[in-house]
Amino acid sequence: DTAYAVLRDLSGAGTLEVACGGGEPFAFPGFGDLIARLYDESPLALNVTTNGTLIDAAMWKRYSGRLGQVRVSLYGDRAWRRCGEVFRGDGQKWGANILVDDEALATLEATLGELAKAGCDDVSLLNYVGEPDRVLSAHGRRRLAGILSASPIPCRVSVCFGNSLGVPRLMAGAGNEGNCGAGSDFLTVTPDQKVQACSFQNHCLPGATAAEILR
Repeated sequence: DTAYAVLRDLSGAGTLEVACGGGEPFAFPGFGDLIARLYDESPLALNVTTNGTLIDAAMWKRYSGRLGQVRVSLYGDRAWRRCGEVFRGDGQKWGANILVDDEALATLEATLGELAKAGCDDVSLLNYVGEPDRVLSAHGRRRLAGILSASPIPCRVSVCFGNSLGVPRLMAGAGNEGNCGAGSDFLTVTPDQKVQACSFQNHCLPGATAAEILR
């Protein structure tokens, strides 16, 4: 009820979309009820990011037709394969998120090919923030640029990469100035009712109500 009230009031203030993440949203009690209520009673666009481990055809029935896009985060397991089958059977639009470091590049080309065959719509490639040891090396960035140029599936790269990949970019962040828009175009509200510019930020402010979040 409190999550619904906050999102209802943010919608009234002009918010267009809520993307639910925060670990594994399908593990939260009442998450299905929240999505159903938001779908029925608000104009918000509803999206979700999941690791896919709890998704199967039976549980998915209550979410069918209510989510704009589901993004499945890949962590080296094969949970996304079952998700692909469920989503293909339901006509659900879905994409994949992949964190990229030098080690991940060894299997990235094969994974992109598998995702394309599974009906994935697009892939978001994300770099590590706050973990210097896992940031792509110069060689890794050149290799990733080559993989992108030959990808069988549309790929998006995090604005946090900046221009380090040397590939064409549709836009260079908010205002084409390299800013990701955190805290302006979007912000993160955590399950313990705090607000952050983005999920990588450590500092939090009170965010139990829409008024607090907007302030």
